[in-house]
Amino acid sequence: MRKTILILLSLGLSLALWAQIENGNITGRVTDPTGAVVVGAQVTVTQTAMNFETVTVTNEEGLYRALNLRPGPYRITITAPGFKKLVRDGIDLRIGQTLAVNLVLEVGTLTESIEVRAQAQLLESETSATGATLTACG
Repeated sequence: MRKTILILLSLGLSLALWAQIENGNITGRVTDPTGAVVVGAQVTVTQTAMNFETVTVTNEEGLYRALNLRPGPYRITITAPGFKKLVRDGIDLRIGQTLAVNLVLEVGTLTESIEVRAQAQLLESETSATGATLTACG
């Protein structure tokens, strides 16, 4: 009886360990062209196969960490005031890997914006009724 319990217990533990998914990490340092660190840059790490995003911010040493990521292809997007947006594709993360991706931001304009103005067509959203005006000929 005791051996049976031990066998079932060890079988259950081995199945639980086998079912765990191993993840990886992407870390790095963000600097400007002079080598100075960029503090407070927004770093978006996107798994391109599933379109799952992890968003983090660089610390006072310019470091970012995206932890516990599923293995697969990734894209890193970095934005910071005063710098051009940087996108780096083709990053392949493997199981159990901690991948260091250091990036250099180019100096850009402080702000760029696009303003779109258009008149929206009015829609009666409270009812499903439609109407039309008919004129008589004759």
